[in-house]
Amino acid sequence: MAERTIVKGRGMPGKDDANYRLYSDGTILLFGVRMSYPHFGKPYQGKPNEDGSLPPKKFSGKFMLPKDTHDAAKRLIEQQIDKILDGDTLKADFKFLKDGDLEGKPEMKGHWIVNASENEDRRPALRGINGEKIDADHMGERKIDEMFQGGYWCDLLISPWRQKAHGKKVNASLRAVKLDRLDTTFGEGGISDDDVDDAFGIKGDTGGFDDEPASDDL
Repeated sequence: MAERTIVKGRGMPGKDDANYRLYSDGTILLFGVRMSYPHFGKPYQGKPNEDGSLPPKKFSGKFMLPKDTHDAAKRLIEQQIDKILDGDTLKADFKFLKDGDLEGKPEMKGHWIVNASENEDRRPALRGINGEKIDADHMGERKIDEMFQGGYWCDLLISPWRQKAHGKKVNASLRAVKLDRLDTTFGEGGISDDDVDDAFGIKGDTGGFDDEPASDDL
């Protein structure tokens, strides 16, 4: 197996302040991004399909890159998407990188949004603020979701890939998340999705993240 090396960004000469890192295997590490709709404890299941079938459960999240600090990281992601497409064209709706100003959510304005997900049998590696390994089996789903909340900041490792079946897209697999710092949570003082579901007698997790295709769906 070829040695995995840094090819661009933080870790390269003169790039110690970069907020991104590109590795030789195509994975991208993003530093200092804000989490929205993180589902790292309990995998999220999207809304039923038109035929009534349920989509697969996913570990997933939306990650917010401030436009005033992460423009270079955004350009790197675009370059990697173009490399994956290899001359093909694809509408913005089918790429994992979005413009937060168009998402219709006040907290996302002024940010680029990265959507990333992983199959329920491949939980992303999780690390605490001090880099300590999070043992998901020992901690439990609820405590993990309490630890990683929307509004908190993290470092994020993703792996972009091209989906060819069930519609053409360029997606990002969610490889690892390290908690960076706490902040005001989105919707703080409100009630959770589970509380709302219980109140209305709704079964299942309705969540807030559109389902992404499985990373092995090539």
